[in-house]
Amino acid sequence: MIDKPYASNESGLVLATNLIMLLLVTLVATSLYQNSFVETKMANQQLLKLQSKNNADYAYSNARLFIMDLIKSNADLNIARNGYFPYAFDLSINDINWQDNNSVISSINNSKYVVIYLGQHVKSYGSNNGIEHQLFKIVVFNQLGQGSQHIEQSFFAVPVA
Repeated sequence: MIDKPYASNESGLVLATNLIMLLLVTLVATSLYQNSFVETKMANQQLLKLQSKNNADYAYSNARLFIMDLIKSNADLNIARNGYFPYAFDLSINDINWQDNNSVISSINNSKYVVIYLGQHVKSYGSNNGIEHQLFKIVVFNQLGQGSQHIEQSFFAVPVA
């Protein structure tokens, strides 16, 4: 009968130890979950960035083909078309209405592009130095996840035949 107070103290000590261990395991599990959640979000952002890059590259490729088709068909480059504007329009990136399908050309996965003809210029750098070129500006629009948008531009020069 004398052992009972000690048994009660021992069971209380075991209970307190188990509660502390449970608390530690819970804290570790919560920390691991938060880390994996952050890593998953980072991986999703990287995937979204890669998809955006691929979509933009595809749209640039389509725009270059569009330009080459215009040149091969001897089209008048000073006449506006859907997604194509001569320099006389003085179009800036902020003026483009990306929702208007009559003023942009759609590509895959919500990518759209506009081609702006900048006229003939003599190239003063690189391998074709001193040769006259048709110069175009290609503006690409990408609709990303969560409502964000990405717009980029590049120049494309075609030697005059």
